[in-house]
Amino acid sequence: MVRRSVDAYRVLSSESRVAILRLLEERATPLPVETVAEEVGLHVNTVREHLDRLVVAGFAARAPEIRRTRGRPRMPYRSTAAEATDELDQRVRDQLMRVLLTGFPEPEAAAARAEEAGEAWAADYPCETAGQDAGTVESQLAALHAHFGALGFEPDAEDDGLTLRLRHCPFAELREGNGDVVCRVHLGLTRGMLARHAGPLTVDRIVRVGQGCEVRLRERAAAQAGAEASSSARS
Repeated sequence: MVRRSVDAYRVLSSESRVAILRLLEERATPLPVETVAEEVGLHVNTVREHLDRLVVAGFAARAPEIRRTRGRPRMPYRSTAAEATDELDQRVRDQLMRVLLTGFPEPEAAAARAEEAGEAWAADYPCETAGQDAGTVESQLAALHAHFGALGFEPDAEDDGLTLRLRHCPFAELREGNGDVVCRVHLGLTRGMLARHAGPLTVDRIVRVGQGCEVRLRERAAAQAGAEASSSARS
């Protein structure tokens, strides 16, 4: 199993390298550097430098082409996405790192992208309990606990029935300077999980607590009443 360092993810701060990596992920067979250069519209030497950095960071690999004719074999490149898996969904982790490292003039833009990454993670994650005893607070809490537990968050349900403490953050090494964006991934993840387990609960907010965080939930009726009261106060 591969677990990349934060420094490795800095390779994805380049739009050109992200485009090259996306191309390699889309193709079923390894591509020579000339083909990659033609597809992304960059000079061969520039593409070779980008590919070398992707290889060093572990996002791509190269191997000599097997030939039965004379001449120096080419070194086609392929994505290592299928190999780079651990207890987390590596693709979502990669997407989060692109959000953190690309930089946005408005913090809200990065936060929105992070929430989208969390929701996408929830939508793609295998769900064995979807549809089972659906529609109750208990079933939603059980589903959230099972999902977060399987993903390494070490969840604990609080006695109030509306709080789930996540004692471990799988993105802990990324939180320094990016805490809000990382927590927004958790927020999107929770929202996506609740969407798959329909019921009375909705996510209220995420609160950082020590090395982890707390997922605060609300029942939809209470959330709607609060929104209406706030609207009446403003008018």
